Amino acid sequence: MKARMVRFLLVAMLGLLVVAGCEVLPEELPTPTAIPVQLGSKKPTYQVKRGSIVSVIKTLGRVAAQREEKFFFRQDGRLKGIYVTYNQKVKKGDLLADLETGPLETQIAQAKVDVEIAQLRVEAEKSASPELASLKQAEADVSSAEARLESAKVKLAELQAGPSTDELKADEAAVASAQENLTAAQAKLDRLKKGATPEDIRAAQLAVESAKASLHSVQVRRDAVCGANNNGNECKSAQADVQAAINGVDVAQARLDAVLKPATPEDIKLAEDSLASAQATLAAAQAKLAKTKAGATPGEIAAAQKEVESAQQALASAQAKYEETKTKVEPSTNEDLQILEKEVEKAKLSLQALQKQADDAKLVAPFDGVVVGTNGRAGDLVQSYSEVVTLADPSSLEVRADLTPVDLARCAPGQDVTMTFDSYPGRQVKGKVIELPKNEPGATGAAEQKSVRISFESPGPGVKLDDTASLTIVVERHDNVLLIPLTTLRSFGDRVFVQVVEDGRKREIDVKPGLRDEENVEIESGLKEGQVVVEK
Repeated sequence: MKARMVRFLLVAMLGLLVVAGCEVLPEELPTPTAIPVQLGSKKPTYQVKRGSIVSVIKTLGRVAAQREEKFFFRQDGRLKGIYVTYNQKVKKGDLLADLETGPLETQIAQAKVDVEIAQLRVEAEKSASPELASLKQAEADVSSAEARLESAKVKLAELQAGPSTDELKADEAAVASAQENLTAAQAKLDRLKKGATPEDIRAAQLAVESAKASLHSVQVRRDAVCGANNNGNECKSAQADVQAAINGVDVAQARLDAVLKPATPEDIKLAEDSLASAQATLAAAQAKLAKTKAGATPGEIAAAQKEVESAQQALASAQAKYEETKTKVEPSTNEDLQILEKEVEKAKLSLQALQKQADDAKLVAPFDGVVVGTNGRAGDLVQSYSEVVTLADPSSLEVRADLTPVDLARCAPGQDVTMTFDSYPGRQVKGKVIELPKNEPGATGAAEQKSVRISFESPGPGVKLDDTASLTIVVERHDNVLLIPLTTLRSFGDRVFVQVVEDGRKREIDVKPGLRDEENVEIESGLKEGQVVVEK
């Protein structure tokens, strides 16, 4: 037993010596030789190709009005009422909402009376003094002379400038309209003289047949409806349809009779008179157009200049007479009048201040539009500048989209956009980014803008406010670049690389990626066209 134990210990010690003799320190390890991986895997491979790649932002937006305004009061108060509801159409000048104003209306009425009283005192003072009455007339003469001079200057300037584009267009339109009327009058006269053509007769006959067929159809429906209920509303409606169809037959038959009936001398005379009138109208329109194109004659310009000179002389005379009359007014009387006139101004200022308070307590629509938002109800306390009503003009639409900060940093005005609407499924509509949010620091409420604004070419009348749009914003596009699938791009730490296949073996190559889309990535350096890459 002891001998067996000794042999075991000897064998163990010998093994330890062998292991110790084979150990190599780390710095003595040789550099391993890279061994290419055999292409034994079944992972898909792809060839590096040239093509185009587009970086896009996909998001949702909503249809909004280009003109959309939020309305608020500029003072705190209690809401008297909101008189519109969501999606309601309003006209310019409609009252949207107002605040309770207490005794303000009574104060305004009293202020109006104060203005009238002050004005009556001025008139009474002027009537009591003949000199003041003369001074008043002299003031009116000066105002009239100033208006005459201004009108003369405007007319002279117009003559010297020549015809405006609007004047030419109006005269040209008048000539075109007169020519159309003349052509129609000539055609009517020719038709009366030659009589109806076979085509005219056949068309009138077909119209009669069609009207009779419609009459038969509504009569059948009337009989079916009124058979069960002779006094019901549906029966009355059917009977009305029959009467309308009978009238239609009568009108069509009358037209056919007129076509078949030869024209009388009286008909031809009326047509000839209409033709002559149309010719005269055309000649007058052409003459007016020619005069407009030619511009003012030297004689007309000279006459306008004389009128300006005459108006200047009349104004100078009126001003001189006013100054002369003014010296005849007693100073004390004149001072009393000035005091009374200042009282009128003071009363008007008080009225204007009260009226402004009343106006500020009302929100009035400044344009025709649709209500797209309301906030509050009668009796609520509202703070100044808090949104109460939002009004949009649906005549000009755009799309607005809220982007993440990352996407917003990639977006810029002028970028192309494609979009689809629920009301036009499958139809792509073109658009363009027109504005990014540009809020001032600390902007809130009505002054805050959060959305990207996008214009678009309307596909038709089906698009309306608040419709949803699926958007694709084209951020950047690169053409004729090297592309590989995203599934072949690998990374480890800061390293970006791919596996390529060469001579039946795989090896790793570092690459520099560029633009990416949902499937591919651009390779700016590291690969060549035609190389084969392996999917991860």
